[in-house]
Amino acid sequence: MSYIAKNNAFGNLASGITSGTTSVTLQAGHGDRFPVISSPDYTFLTFEDAAGNREIVKVTNRAAASDVLTIVRAQEGTTARAWTTSDVVELRMVASLVQDAMGHPTKTTDAHAASAIAATPTGNLAGTTVAAQLAELESEKEPVFVGALPFNRGGTSATTRAGAVAALGLEAAEITVTTAANATTDIGAAAGTNILLTTTATTITGFAAAAAGVRRKVRVNTGGITLTHSGTFVLPTAANIVASGGDCFEAYSTGSGWRITEYLRADGKALADDLPDSGTAGNILTSNGTGWESAAPPVPIPAGCVAHFAMSAAPSGWVKANGATVSRTTYAALFSAIGVVFGAGDGSTTFKLPDLRGEFLRGWDDGRGVDSGRGFGTWQADEFKSHTHTVGEITSGWHIDSSTDDEFDADLNSETGATGGSETRPRNVALLACIKY
Repeated sequence: MSYIAKNNAFGNLASGITSGTTSVTLQAGHGDRFPVISSPDYTFLTFEDAAGNREIVKVTNRAAASDVLTIVRAQEGTTARAWTTSDVVELRMVASLVQDAMGHPTKTTDAHAASAIAATPTGNLAGTTVAAQLAELESEKEPVFVGALPFNRGGTSATTRAGAVAALGLEAAEITVTTAANATTDIGAAAGTNILLTTTATTITGFAAAAAGVRRKVRVNTGGITLTHSGTFVLPTAANIVASGGDCFEAYSTGSGWRITEYLRADGKALADDLPDSGTAGNILTSNGTGWESAAPPVPIPAGCVAHFAMSAAPSGWVKANGATVSRTTYAALFSAIGVVFGAGDGSTTFKLPDLRGEFLRGWDDGRGVDSGRGFGTWQADEFKSHTHTVGEITSGWHIDSSTDDEFDADLNSETGATGGSETRPRNVALLACIKY
């Protein structure tokens, strides 16, 4: 005899019934919303009308595809009453079912075979209550192993406590390894995994060879030791480490050397955290060769700076000083620095760059008086400084006859031959003039 349920089962009466009716008909198609019931199985339904009146009935029969239910009236302390067409019929939980479910450990049951549910069954279950059978199953589901519990069963494959502790890396006590020279430091030969390294050596270039896979947890007892990085003594920084007392690390043997991992300083910081505790706001970190320190950042090149480059294209952050008209938005920092000194562009959205192609640069006089009268950023043509030349005495080329009284007037002009090129210039090298934006 089993209680049969079905999710979301509800319907409506096809016609009214009296308080004594034991067979009800649901509206067409509503029957299949409910479970198929045949003796001795059963289910419970609740009738309810618009006024909130309720009656619980026990269904003892409903055939497949049938809207007709055979019922036993007035269940669970309710009273049989008359019901009208379209009153609600629902499959709801009732008190006796909850009590039955909660009280099941004390219910009597038959002994049965456990082969379908026990992990390693030892035979049929002898218990005659659910509680007793559950206890029996609990005792059977964990097999008893004699000897080593294998890894695939959550064990360590060890047969002794010491062996299991070692396999788990839980060696409680440190084993002191004392050496006066790095060549004899043999941490692999220690009987445990936790090593307290005590040495008078100032440099450790490696540990004595050990089988591949050997692992040791090392705490440095003596500070000031330099661990030297190499291909057979691989350090996590790929660089030498100056160890302090209390530093800890794990060492793994590769068979041909050792690899150091998980290096922690005595204060618990990893090497990546081996940084100054504080510094000036805005500073940067810089290496001093053995650690990190706070330093002022480099001063950036300001917009408007002019420089010459030994390449034909402007580098990143620079633009050719070629007199081009450019956007005031794109080059906002440069426009803020130089404004319209070299040209206003369209007067609203653009401005002009200085044109330094083929030009020599001259420092602005700025009131000194060497190049007075010059405005900042103005262009100046080439020019000779004013000067004179002295012409020597003429000793030949003319003769005056003294026997006559004729007067003689003459203009003496002389022109030297042309020399030089199209401009006056010093020796020079042509580079690309650019301006920072």
